[in-house]
Amino acid sequence: MTRLLLDLAWWLAARGWRFVRAWSGDDGYERYLAAQAWSETTAPLSRAAYFDAYLEAKWRRYSACGRFSQSD
Repeated sequence: MTRLLLDLAWWLAARGWRFVRAWSGDDGYERYLAAQAWSETTAPLSRAAYFDAYLEAKWRRYSACGRFSQSD
């Protein structure tokens, strides 16, 4: 019985940790590699290049908001 409860606790902890990583976006590179495995057209990016591209795309959305607000 104790072993069963311990196994359940470890299972819940592992599931919780995976949920937190997915919610925060920390597992983004692993998800990218899994998606790249299906499309063998290009070589996958390195971890550093992936996060550079991710941050560039993320901040491009915010900088586009005020792009045309300047009046000349």
